[in-house]
Amino acid sequence: MAPYYYSHAAVIASVAAELNNRGHTIVMPMSSLVHLPQEFNLTIEYYQSQVTKEDMALCTAESIKTGNPFIESCIKHFVLEMHTVLNNSTLIDQLKVQDFGKSAISNDWDNTLI
Repeated sequence: MAPYYYSHAAVIASVAAELNNRGHTIVMPMSSLVHLPQEFNLTIEYYQSQVTKEDMALCTAESIKTGNPFIESCIKHFVLEMHTVLNNSTLIDQLKVQDFGKSAISNDWDNTLI
């Protein structure tokens, strides 16, 4: 799953694109806040985010203003987003049919590895 920030999502997408080039089938669940260019040549399953770009801009600005590199003011948005994903039964059902080896997809927040 790709995080909100384009720079982070682009790094994950680059890894996914390389795996795709090596013959792996990659489907990336991604927040509706982030849109990657077609050059990544990936199947992306967008889900509707409850977090807005303004939410992320404000918490990022707060982190910069306070000199906090861990963006603690954004954590509440990350938690909300994970709950959004885990409660999206359509997305979870799509992920369950994938072969992730030992990873588990579950809506049990405390015991989920995605």
